[in-house]
Amino acid sequence: MRRMVIVSLAVATVVLASSIAYSQPTDAVARVRSCSLKDGYTIQDAVRMSRGLPRDESSATGVFIREPVVVSSAFTDNADLLLVQFYPSYAEFLTRMEGRRTGWDRSLPGLRPSDVMTCDPSGGTVRQVTMFRDDAFEGVPDETLMTIRFCDLEEGRTVDDARDVLAGIADNFAARDQHALLQLWTTQLGLDPSFRQQNRRVQVAAVASSVEAMGDRLDLSRTDFNALAGLPTVMSCTPRDLWRTYRTHGGNN
Repeated sequence: MRRMVIVSLAVATVVLASSIAYSQPTDAVARVRSCSLKDGYTIQDAVRMSRGLPRDESSATGVFIREPVVVSSAFTDNADLLLVQFYPSYAEFLTRMEGRRTGWDRSLPGLRPSDVMTCDPSGGTVRQVTMFRDDAFEGVPDETLMTIRFCDLEEGRTVDDARDVLAGIADNFAARDQHALLQLWTTQLGLDPSFRQQNRRVQVAAVASSVEAMGDRLDLSRTDFNALAGLPTVMSCTPRDLWRTYRTHGGNN
């Protein structure tokens, strides 16, 4: 199968300003790589492989696979899924990455990533991630849905402005009893030139606690609800892409 898999590796620490409905948000750093599923393998095979891998002190603290459900053909023409791995810091990310340079121990049983897919040899990208965790949010289960949007900052606006707006969006949803894990992604290293845009592009993601919760959240768009009510315009965004996300190891991001 000549379609691509994107692997996101993220590094998590706590840094954001809280809002009424939200606990202290979390800052993170993410590495993203593209991979191709090998012939005869499916996304479910990749999920099972990732869940079955041996873990040690060089492993990521959290790993997630994301499968496109309703997304742009610009992605689906080239990709199968996203794989996200979280680390506690840049230092830990680099230390653990160095610990993996020797590759997998082939004497261990079970499938390895190279058995199921081949990855982008460029090493992918490294991204900063800011996560707003609602106090009423039930957490990310082993399988759920999430949305992702690409946004371009308006002239004169900064990522800090986008963070403030995202906190406001979170509060507006919470006021309607809708709770999710919100994320702001900005690329720091290895960005493809076509996406660089003078560092004006960010990603906004919302991870639901269940498929049903995502349905309720999306149904708000059919009402008079305005997520941007009372907030300034700091960026313009594409329509949402819908993804299925699978936890395959560790953390609740």
